[in-house]
Amino acid sequence: MTVDPPRDRCDRAPSRGIGPPGRSESPSSLIAAVFLIYPLGNAMLLAFVKNGEAADWTNLTFANFARFFTAASYQRALWNSVYSGLAATLLATAIALPMAYAVARIEIPYRGLISAMTVVPLISPPFIGAYAWIILLGNNGTITQWLHGLTGWTLPTIYGPPGVILALALSYFPYVFLIVQGALAAADPHIEEAARMAGASRARILRTITLPLVFPAIAAAMLIVFIKAIGDFGVPSILGGEFQVLPTLIYYQIHGYFNLNAASAIAMVNVLLTLVAMLALSWIHRHRNFVTVGGTSRAAARHAAPRRARVRQRLLLARHLHRDPAAARHRAGVVRRRAGRARCCRRPTRSITIAPCGRSSRVRSRTASSCAGAATALCIVFGTVTAYASARDRLRARWALDLTIMLPFVLPGLVVGVAYLTAFNSGPLVLTGTAIILVLAYFTRRVAFVFRSVAAAIAQIDPRARGRVDDLRRRLGRRRCAA
Repeated sequence: MTVDPPRDRCDRAPSRGIGPPGRSESPSSLIAAVFLIYPLGNAMLLAFVKNGEAADWTNLTFANFARFFTAASYQRALWNSVYSGLAATLLATAIALPMAYAVARIEIPYRGLISAMTVVPLISPPFIGAYAWIILLGNNGTITQWLHGLTGWTLPTIYGPPGVILALALSYFPYVFLIVQGALAAADPHIEEAARMAGASRARILRTITLPLVFPAIAAAMLIVFIKAIGDFGVPSILGGEFQVLPTLIYYQIHGYFNLNAASAIAMVNVLLTLVAMLALSWIHRHRNFVTVGGTSRAAARHAAPRRARVRQRLLLARHLHRDPAAARHRAGVVRRRAGRARCCRRPTRSITIAPCGRSSRVRSRTASSCAGAATALCIVFGTVTAYASARDRLRARWALDLTIMLPFVLPGLVVGVAYLTAFNSGPLVLTGTAIILVLAYFTRRVAFVFRSVAAAIAQIDPRARGRVDDLRRRLGRRRCAA
């Protein structure tokens, strides 16, 4: 009988790097289960339990959802959310489509500056843009007072549905612009050139060829804007006044009554609106889809803009730079010296309270920076390791982990906040009122960016090259063991 010699420890997988499937799958699955699956599942369970009762399967009920059929405030908030989301989506699309077409297909000056300026609303929080519009068009706004003193006219109030829709559209139209502009730049120009040589007018080419080709991109961008709009809390809370939407209703249930069960039910209705929008987009793609057979190695030619249009574009750009809401914030923060102490001269609004500039503001800034930095570090570490393991087929439940990471990104931010509040307000792990829960909430919302980026970068590497790297790693491990 032949006995195999015992394996040396150098023949085993090296101890460094990503090892067997279980070694990388266990930490990723554990973190995803505790901080991603558990909060969302707990919030979904509490939505079907009355306030004050234990979260048990025997106490499940639809009482929290019945308020949408009996309470007028719930029905009004639901309708206002749908109305403001659809109106903001249509207005954002109407603003972004001409801009995207002009940047992608027309030779206009300052193209790079226009593209860079459209990213500014994505960097700043939406409620800052809403506050800037109050400074410009509020009851005591700069434009309101200037126009009233010049002509005696009084502009309509910025508070209510018009202001909310305008602020939401101007906050989220860059999504439509960036996606559609990329689709227009990547479209095959030969079809349009063939139609132009056949005698078709520019308007007909735009209506029958260009728009149908980029329609999937337009629909996807409109879905993103709608999801962002119905989940936005800052703009309705500042400009809404009596115009209540689902996110503000959730805030009142938590801040006023601390009814986490009702807040969870409202959050689930918000998620239902998101799912309906995604199903509508899927139905549109199935019944109306346009593709081009083949590819192209060059971009579409840009049309020369008329001289009058170029002059008008420069004037509009100069006026936009002069009256940009982002610049209005800085003009509103003029510092005066009062009794030897610097204070920010800002007009208080009727919905929020602006704290004076001082030591407390600096402390809040440091706290926010620390939380954001910690969340960024967690996103980089977890997203990179998980994407590397997923791209190399190390995870057995790869699709489940992918769905778990992307789900908080698709859901409105307030839903994720309610999920974390209900999950970590009691039990063995209590994080409510600490900075840790903020870091984890930020991490849950933003880890999808790192995960998708790293996974896409690794997927571009030739699998054979990755195999050679693994072989080299094993050989180096054996040499270290032998040494």
